[in-house]
Amino acid sequence: MRPVVCGHRGGRGPGWPPENTLAAFARAIGEGATALELDARLTADGGVVVLHDPTLARVTGGADAREIGQVTRAELARVSLEGHAIPSLDDALELAGRRAVVNVEIKADRPRKGALTLAVLRAVARARGDVVVSSFHPGVCALARAVAPRVEVALLTAQGIHPSPHAAWPRLPRIFAAIHVEDVEATEAHLAAIARAGMRPVVWTVNDGARARLLARWGARWIITDHPAEIGRALDAS
Repeated sequence: MRPVVCGHRGGRGPGWPPENTLAAFARAIGEGATALELDARLTADGGVVVLHDPTLARVTGGADAREIGQVTRAELARVSLEGHAIPSLDDALELAGRRAVVNVEIKADRPRKGALTLAVLRAVARARGDVVVSSFHPGVCALARAVAPRVEVALLTAQGIHPSPHAAWPRLPRIFAAIHVEDVEATEAHLAAIARAGMRPVVWTVNDGARARLLARWGARWIITDHPAEIGRALDAS
């Protein structure tokens, strides 16, 4: 089965619009991505915006270093990312519609994780298309599952975060629809163990076509990538 190609923050790299913008998401869909990955953060006034970092420093080239959680939605609307706006989660979900599944990563590296999770779930309830919520934080995942049991929840893992011996997967609480594994940790045995436990093996972030084809043979169901068109072509050629 050909894996789903998921645009990581829409897409990234030379020639791309800024990550996590509506333009990046639209281009990913235009390049054949049938899923989008994005990051959700809470503003000072309880809005949910799509931004990876906890501050504006990197995306503004150091011109603005404010914390997202200390800025209102209206203030963020005036921030320009190379001429593009920071979208709200509602805007991103509206753009995706039924053209692409959206994986919303709930960023849990700042306070108010519970408030962010609930705000994300309210936006998901308003969405017209399919949405998966994910997080590195098991408590966030558990809260999402408890509040919205019909929404798929995925656990993110990475080197040094959530050590994942294969024997542990069958004992996980039945709250996870998928496990999102960092590429450097993905092995055939690892992905097979996730599948045997009844969860979807997903690998991030994969930007090499040969590697994507290998992961597909190992049973990866989604490939999250910065380069949707290239990875899609590589998978179609396998």
